[in-house]
Amino acid sequence: MRGLHAPARSVFALCLILFFGARSMPADEFSFDFDDMFDDDMIEEVDDTDEQEYADAFLDETGITFGGRFSSSLRAIVRWAEYPDSFDAVKNAGEDSLAASIDGRLFFDARPNREFRVYGSARTAYPFTQTTRVLAADEVTTKTIRVPNISIFELFSDFAWRDYAFFRAGKQTVSWGTGYFFSPADVLSLSPIDPEDPERTREGPISIRVRVPIDIHQFTFYLVAPDSLIDNPNPSIKDLAIGPRFEFVVGPGEIGIAGFLQQDLAPRAIMTAGFSWRDLDTFGEAVLRYGSERTFLADSGSETFRRDDGAYFDGTIGVRYVKNDVSLIGQVLYNGDGYDDPKILESLWPAFGLQQEGAPFAPSGPTLTLDDLTQTGRWYGALSAGHTDVFGTDIGVSALLQANFSDGSGIVGVTVSRELFTGLSLSATTNVAYGEDRREFTQAGRFGVSLGAQFGTTRF
Repeated sequence: MRGLHAPARSVFALCLILFFGARSMPADEFSFDFDDMFDDDMIEEVDDTDEQEYADAFLDETGITFGGRFSSSLRAIVRWAEYPDSFDAVKNAGEDSLAASIDGRLFFDARPNREFRVYGSARTAYPFTQTTRVLAADEVTTKTIRVPNISIFELFSDFAWRDYAFFRAGKQTVSWGTGYFFSPADVLSLSPIDPEDPERTREGPISIRVRVPIDIHQFTFYLVAPDSLIDNPNPSIKDLAIGPRFEFVVGPGEIGIAGFLQQDLAPRAIMTAGFSWRDLDTFGEAVLRYGSERTFLADSGSETFRRDDGAYFDGTIGVRYVKNDVSLIGQVLYNGDGYDDPKILESLWPAFGLQQEGAPFAPSGPTLTLDDLTQTGRWYGALSAGHTDVFGTDIGVSALLQANFSDGSGIVGVTVSRELFTGLSLSATTNVAYGEDRREFTQAGRFGVSLGAQFGTTRF
């Protein structure tokens, strides 16, 4: 798998066509709003890709505001290992569960003067306490205690130097990528995109950002303290990560060129792009890495290994169409870390279990993690379609397809929802998986139904 495969070169060529295709399109045919592709779930945060008026917005407001978001839901889920073909099969579901969710977020936005801002937000979710093990007073044994389930999601300050350079220091969300379902370019977020909830804001690192507008373009530089540095009792300046990024407005579109360097991670060269034509948005990412951060299982199944050298390419292209109450979004991903063998999960899961158990005949080498068991294929795709007001009934219908083209598996989900009144909405979802047994999307069963209700979800 070392080096760029022929399909990777094809995706790279498509990305280049996407990136520079905007040059050949008449500017007056476009109404470009790049930020519309990435709606945040909290409107107070400024998106990295839409700051033409950043200086004015930063300097014109003073005072302090408070707000938040609350959501609660209850969902019943039933799954079948095979498609139920009789009433008895329906009754004998392989797995059923009931999930209750309560989630809250509070934020403050303080601007003591026109040139300084402090922003912070905290989150909590049910269960409101969690257990953890700590060292006892004898400093030898450990004990279990319960702690509040509260986390600081963001805490940073904004300040500027002579309206020329704009600084942000602290824990902050960062979105480098343009992808909707997949984003190999988004290396600074602490978690990947969830294709089933792609618009959810993801946690970012502790970092210092410097932004310098250059006419209609801009240069951004990040100095990042990764989690490994924060948890390290003896941190070193060598543990810091750096990420310079240039963003160029090209006609109706925007092109980003970035780099990322940290001693424990694979260095990356990154390109992103996006442009719009009427109601159609197009976006793409290309990432070239030196080395991989994944642990691989050898073909023999008897050992695991890492690949710290060699060129690896990740690329993605996608489109988004939104008009009135109708949306259609599609994206394709080439994963440079994927296996050539579509049956790899048949060996990966047993190897993972043996290593976790410490079995004497477990594969030798680095320990596999759950992250090493996801996105094992080379080619992926996702497609969603939705209508929020079918025939004027206030009934919303949406469908989501996730596919691993490499192993031939996938899952299709269809959801019907309706808000009964302000504060109460109901939904029903059916999921159907396809492909051979023990493939990526058939691991959890082939058929599932869930019924859910959302109570009192609001922003304030």
